[in-house]
Amino acid sequence: MPNWVVKEGKGFTVALDVELDEELYLEGIARDIVHELQYMRKLLQLKYDDYIIVEWEAPGRPKDAMAKYEKYIKEEARISWLIQDVGPGQPLGECVRTCVVGTGHKLIILGMKKDILRE
Repeated sequence: MPNWVVKEGKGFTVALDVELDEELYLEGIARDIVHELQYMRKLLQLKYDDYIIVEWEAPGRPKDAMAKYEKYIKEEARISWLIQDVGPGQPLGECVRTCVVGTGHKLIILGMKKDILRE
């Protein structure tokens, strides 16, 4: 059993399949993304009930996680608009951050600002 961890105790044995499928892996990346966004909210000294607008850029799996778990990410980080990079121009907000999510995948938050229309 190559992807199983097996432990034995007094009178019992426990076996656990530790292989991650793609869905579980993307969910983990989505949770990492929420963690990074919450950290950025803290840096901007936003209140809990403040909604934000976020512009982001990421290739590969972080992009897949954003697409699959967009509703979850928006709810957990109180985002009204989650905008994928629209190209060159003025940054969206004050906070720009490059972070690593999952196992070494790059996510760039190009901008974050308070959504003043949701006040």
